[in-house]
Amino acid sequence: MFIYLLRMNDVVDSSPVCENEHFSNPHISSLLYPAVSGQFQLEPVKSTVLQGSDVQFNATVGGPWQVMTWNVGGFLVLTVSKASGIIPSTDQFSARFCSQNSSCVEFTIHNVTRSHSGPVICTVQGDYGEKTAQLNVQGEFINTGLFGNCSSLIVMQDQQVKFQCGTSGWYPKPIITWTLNGNAVNSSLDNTTNDGVSFNSTSVLTFQAVRNTTVNCLASIEALTYPQSTSVFLVVGKKVLRHTSMNVCDPGNKPAKCLLCLDKRW
Repeated sequence: MFIYLLRMNDVVDSSPVCENEHFSNPHISSLLYPAVSGQFQLEPVKSTVLQGSDVQFNATVGGPWQVMTWNVGGFLVLTVSKASGIIPSTDQFSARFCSQNSSCVEFTIHNVTRSHSGPVICTVQGDYGEKTAQLNVQGEFINTGLFGNCSSLIVMQDQQVKFQCGTSGWYPKPIITWTLNGNAVNSSLDNTTNDGVSFNSTSVLTFQAVRNTTVNCLASIEALTYPQSTSVFLVVGKKVLRHTSMNVCDPGNKPAKCLLCLDKRW
C-alpha cells in the first residue's frame, strides 16, 4: 500500500524573544541609556517552515529611522526606505509596514526553498546595527492517492505478519513510528540512506497475528504540525471483508507482507 503525502503549509517553531532590561532606579536608567529608542527587535529569532510556504519576520524599531535592509543567504534581497519606499530584488521577497507610525516592518519570503535556510539579517541604518534570525526550510509533500497491493490483509490466527513503511526523498531525516490499535510498538528493523540531498527511510514491523488490528505507520519532521500516517486493517481468522474499495491480499502459505510507502515529490 502506497500513500503520497499532502502538501503542508504550516509554519512551526516560531519563537519570539523579547529583550527587556530592568533598572531599580529609573532616573539612572534614563541617564545611562538616553537612546533606548535607538534599539530595535527582530522576531521570531528562529523559524522552521515547509518548502513552498511563506515565512514572515517582523522588525520593530524604537526610534526614528530612514533605511532598513534585509539579507537572506548572504545576499541583499530587499531595501525599505522611507524616502523611496520598498525595493525588493525579486517578487519572491516583499515587505509592508505593520504599524501606522512605521515603527514595525513585516518582511516576507514567498515560496521558500531550502536555499533560503540559514541567517536572515535585518539592518537599520544609523546606530541601530543589525539583528539575525535563523530560518530552517524542510521538504513539502503532495498527496496523489492511495495505491499498492494491500489496503486490508486477511490472515489466520498466530500467523506471522510483516509490514514495511517507507519514506522517499524527505528532508531532514524523518522519525518513523508504529502503532497497533493506537498503542505504540517498537519496529523490528530500520534503515535510512542519504543521497546528499534528501533521506530515504524504511521501517519493518513483524508480529504474530492474534486479533483484528489496525496497523498505523507515522512519519514526522519538525516542520510538520502533525505526523503523516498511513494504515492497514489486519483481519485475523476466516472472516472475509466484503467492501468494493478494499483490495484483499491472499498470503497463501507465505508470511503475510504489506508495503506502506510515504513518498515525497519535488
